[in-house]
Parts: sequence; structure tokens; C-alpha cells
Amino acid sequence: MKLSNEFRVGVLSIVTIGLLIAGYNFLKGTSLFVKGKQYTIEYSYIPGLKKGDPVQINGYQIGRVTDITLPDAQKGVIEVMVNVTEDISIPKDSRAIIKSADLLGEKYVDMILGKGNQYYRDGDHITGEIEADLTNQIKEELRPLTEKVQSMIVSVDTAITVMSSIFTPSFKANFETSVANIKQTLESFNNSARVLDEMLTSQQDRMEGIITDVSAITHNVDANEKELDQIIDNLKSITDELAAVNWTEISTSLDTALTQFNEIMSAINNSEGSMGMLVNDPELYENLERITQTLDAITKELQQTPGKYVPPLIQIGGRKYSE
Repeated sequence: MKLSNEFRVGVLSIVTIGLLIAGYNFLKGTSLFVKGKQYTIEYSYIPGLKKGDPVQINGYQIGRVTDITLPDAQKGVIEVMVNVTEDISIPKDSRAIIKSADLLGEKYVDMILGKGNQYYRDGDHITGEIEADLTNQIKEELRPLTEKVQSMIVSVDTAITVMSSIFTPSFKANFETSVANIKQTLESFNNSARVLDEMLTSQQDRMEGIITDVSAITHNVDANEKELDQIIDNLKSITDELAAVNWTEISTSLDTALTQFNEIMSAINNSEGSMGMLVNDPELYENLERITQTLDAITKELQQTPGKYVPPLIQIGGRKYSE
């Protein structure tokens, strides 16, 4: 039996198409001969997930994504069909999280198995989760900084507005005048400092002498510390003794004495007693004055003519007196 060329070309075409389909599914991770369990995972957002992406448990691939559909656009729920080829039971408290495989944006479904005793059946729906990608994480990390920068920009803008309103032409003129005055003040201060430095330089020898004298004084004080302490102790003793004196009693005695003295003086002024009569009697004073004058005349007479009153043979002071 001889086959026609058309039949051979048809068979070759069918085989080629079958190999292409098998190779395409193999590259996608879908096997035409291996049958597994089908699950539908529901997501509200699938950032970059596509058909053929792997499904893993702790990095071990257990299946692939077979289809992605959007049954109801109003609800916004995206259904991701996965084929699990491994003989694994998935507890109902498990989590199906879309994660980034690398920095290039490749995604995969990470199946984190739970600890429950109830398991999903073939064809069940699983609620999925999304892991924040690197971009979103960076955005979240930079969000506080961005807010601060925005707030700072607003503050800077406000400050610029305020400064613009402050720095008017009159303010600038006043500011320039103030700067000039400050400059003049600084120049005066520099001149004063220069004069002071020259004065200190010219008086350096005297200052050194003063410092030397002060040093000598302090040295003498240190050397005579014991004597100074003794003097201080003596002064302290004197002050203690003075403090111990009964000044009240002394004051009372002085008051009494002054009172008595005043009484005596009052009695004298009132001609009471002999002293009062002696002080206040003019006639007695005149008599005493005449007696004093008479005694003075007698003394002069005796000095001038002693022989008149003393016998010639009587010696007075080793001399002989005669008429």
C-alpha cells in the first residue's frame, strides 16, 4: 500500500502541531499527561502574576498558575486557577500569598500551610493575599520622609513669603546702616584692644613687680601662718571675754554714778554744804584772794631782806645773814 504525499504531509503536520502544543505547555509548566488538583484562588489585585508562574511551599514548587480570569468586573475579584501536581493536602487555614521572586518583578504564589484538620477539596476556592512588593515597601518607608519634606517645603515657602514682606527697601536701608554701625563699633573695639595691649606691654615690668610682691606677701603669710592663727585666736579670746562682760550691769553703774555726780553738782550750784558755799560765796573768794596777796608780799619781803627778820647768827642753807 502506497501512501500518498498528501497523507504524509498531513500526518507530519499533526505531529508537528502536537509537539508544539506539548512544548508550549511544557515551557508554561503545564503537563498534558500529569493530572493534579485544581484550586481557584481569589485576589483583589495581582501585581504582575501571569499564567505559568509557579506555586511553591517553602521554595519547593508544587504546581503552576493555569488561568487568570475576571468573572465580575463590578466586584473586582480576580480568580487565579492553579494546578497542584504534588500529592499535598492543603488545610483550610492556609494562606496563598503572591510574592516577588526577584527584583525583576517575577511573581509566584507562596502557599503557607495551616495547622487545621479541615482541608480543601479539588475545585475549592481559596482566599488569597498579596505581599507588598519592593516598590510599595519603599514607598511606605519613604512616606513619613515625603510628608516631612512636603511640610518643610510649605514652611520654607511661608518663610520666604514672610522674609519678602519683611525685607522692604526701607528695611534694607536700615539694615545696611545697622551693619555699618556694627562695623564702626567693632573697629572702635579693635582700637581699644590695641591701646590696652600697648598699655599692658609698657607696664609689663611693673605688673611683674606687683605679681612678685603679691607672691612675696602670700609667702610671708604662709610662713607666718601659725603666728596669724595665734593672733586670730587671741582676738577671738578677747572678743569672747568682751562678749562675756555684763555690759548691762556696767551701764547701770555708770548711770548711777552720773546721777550721783549730777546731784553733787546740783548741790554745789545750790550752795549746799561747804563745797557749795565755797564755790558760790563771792565774799569768801575775795577774802581768800586778799590772804593770798598778803602771803605773796610777805614771801617777797623775806626774800629781799631776810636779815631783818632772821637773827644774824642763824644760818639758812649754809649762809649767814646780817643786816
